[in-house]
This record gives sequence, structure tokens and C-alpha cells, in this order.
Amino acid sequence: MKRILKTILLIIGIAVLTNGIALSFTSNFNLGIVLTILLGCVLIFWYIFWGTIIKALPKWFKAIFIIFLVFMVSLSSFLFCYGKSNDVTYKEDAIVVLGAGIHGERPSQVLADRLKSAIEYHKKNPDCVIVVSGGQGRQESISEALAMERYLLANGIPSDKIIKEDKSTSTFENFVNSKAILDDTFDKEYSVAFITNEYHVYRARGIAESAGLEVTHYHSSTRWYSVLPGTLRECLAVMKFWVFKN
Repeated sequence: MKRILKTILLIIGIAVLTNGIALSFTSNFNLGIVLTILLGCVLIFWYIFWGTIIKALPKWFKAIFIIFLVFMVSLSSFLFCYGKSNDVTYKEDAIVVLGAGIHGERPSQVLADRLKSAIEYHKKNPDCVIVVSGGQGRQESISEALAMERYLLANGIPSDKIIKEDKSTSTFENFVNSKAILDDTFDKEYSVAFITNEYHVYRARGIAESAGLEVTHYHSSTRWYSVLPGTLRECLAVMKFWVFKN
């Protein structure tokens, strides 16, 4: 039984490490990728020093580790389940697409999937305006908003239905800056939906509300190879949000 558990641990560790390394070459380097690589290394290290670690660790540490592991798995499951249940009415006046990194001038796969979701939504509500929200990061040649606008234009969204918000560098700024633009755009009360990955919906909604927006959401599905880094990063971000509310 112990040999089987060790083998499973090694396989998972190698798979996680490979996932992180592969993403470091195909995506902008971020905390999620770092955490994925570290997790893979920890699992492999655990396999190599299985007997030594099991004997050396005190019971209280093992208990804390198990509690933390259960908490992380539970929180991850909650984030995905929460985000998958869309609550849009398709009568919203505007949708905000949250940025997610670009490669040079091209949207990352995660961002492209969010934009595809925006296009799907827009087909059912063509009167709404789309706010593409995202500034220019250190590894990016142009702003995320400009790359997003180009993508939407290339896929048939009219230019008069796209609004760029190209200054934000965080989810909180996404909503604060987008709200300022929408306040100037509409001379009446307006309704807003936002689009992001399912694991990000919970925190994004809380941040939107703290920025003064009542929102609905339409999620973008996460590809399997981005699930672990995205979730690891988001779990830490959610805990930060619980403390600092942004």
C-alpha cells in the first residue's frame, strides 16, 4: 500500500511540475505558475524522502498540513461551483471583460476564452456595450484592452459597442475604472455583467460590489492545463480579499 501511495505521489508530482514548466514557456510568468512548480517540487521531494519526512514531522504539524490541504481543496471546489452558475439576464446595459494577460500583442488563451464568452453573450444581447478592461503589463507590448478590442473587432463586434479601459493593473482597478467610464457613458441607471473564469467569479463579484457596482456574471470555462495554477493563485487572492477587501 505504501509503495502504491509513493508511486501515485511521484506521478502527480511529475505531472504538476511538468504542467508548471510548460506554462512558463507558453504563458506570462505569474504567481500561479510559480506555485505550481513549487508544488510539483514539494511532491517529488516528499516521494524521495518519504520515510524520513513521515518520521521527522511532529503530529501537530501533520494535523495542520491535513487541515490546510482539506481547506484548499474545499475552497477550490467552492470557487469553481460558484462561478459556473451564470446569473446574467441578457438585458444588461454593459459587460466588463476582465483582462488576463497577452503575449506580445496577442491575447493569452485564458483571455481569448473570456473574449469568446463575451461574443457568445453579445449575440444574445447585441445592444449592450462591451468594456474591455486591462492595462499594459511588464511582459506586454500593448495594453490588454487594445489587444482585446482588436480581437473583438476581428470577430465581428461593432466598434461602437466596444469601450477600452486601458489603465488598470488589478481586478479592483478593473471595476473602479470601468465604473468611472460607464458613469460618463450612461445618463441613467445602468446594469452591468462581468466576464471572467469561473474560479475568479467569487472574488471578482465581491470586488465589484466594493467598487460600487451591482453585477451579474457570465463565466468563461478554464482549460484543464490552467486549472491548477489559476486555482492556487486565486485561493491566495481570496484569502487576501477576505482580509483587505480588494
